[in-house]
Amino acid sequence: MHRPPTRAARLVAIESILTHNVVESQSMLSKMLLGKGFKVTQATLSRDLDELCAVKVRLRNGHMAYRVGRMQDQDGMEAEKIEHQLSRGFSTLIVSVACAGNIVVVHTIDGAAQYLATVMDKQEIDNLLGTLAGDDTLLLICASEEAAVHRSKWLLDIASKEPRQRK
Repeated sequence: MHRPPTRAARLVAIESILTHNVVESQSMLSKMLLGKGFKVTQATLSRDLDELCAVKVRLRNGHMAYRVGRMQDQDGMEAEKIEHQLSRGFSTLIVSVACAGNIVVVHTIDGAAQYLATVMDKQEIDNLLGTLAGDDTLLLICASEEAAVHRSKWLLDIASKEPRQRK
């Protein structure tokens, strides 16, 4: 894969590295980025990590490593956490959901499709290969027709949940 040496490409590379590797230091990350064609200063790397909301967490082996975004729950509650996060706003944004082959077509209120795509892209959702969003239409590209049927039902269930009221 060829990437342009842009800030956006660098941020995607950092997120990918942190997602798929144990990175214990900025110098380690800098070397990994260099291997992908990105030469960065320590200051730039610090800003990038801050923008990605990367934090150092203690691993089960006691070592510290960077993580981005959502964390794997130690008790296996990842699916429940994803559904909770998605359901917070989805019930007010989704208008309809339909399947067409391995694609799920989601109609939203005006302006919400790109937001929903971004939220879903940041999750690890089984059999979801990617999203494509316009203004009020979101396409979920699934690995198979069966996965699309499952994802459409799953998404309807999430969208149908009543948002929790604050006490």
